[in-house]
Amino acid sequence: MSTLSPQELEKLFHRTMKDPLQWTVIRYEVDLAYETGCAEFVLLTFKSASGSLKRLKFSEPRTLNYSCQLPQNLYVADLSSLGWENGQQIEVGEWGEDNEVVFWAKSVEDVV
Repeated sequence: MSTLSPQELEKLFHRTMKDPLQWTVIRYEVDLAYETGCAEFVLLTFKSASGSLKRLKFSEPRTLNYSCQLPQNLYVADLSSLGWENGQQIEVGEWGEDNEVVFWAKSVEDVV
């Protein structure tokens, strides 16, 4: 569960994902480093109700938390304004009743 309330999260939604219910995840890709077995990045492909596609790349993801059933409606919150020192500035979680965190990342960028 996110440490922030839904109202606080809404203020921190990443500029490219202001409405998490408008976008559905249709593809998850995780790139693992062969040497360490650690995730180097996560690439998510989203589709809107109108059919638009959006791809976001999350660098240095941590605490990947999902089972075989991956959530489809995710929020992307930019926590950098909070001044937290852990280095993970982006919180990605399931947008719903519990706002369960799926992972944190150092940064996010749009991929064309």
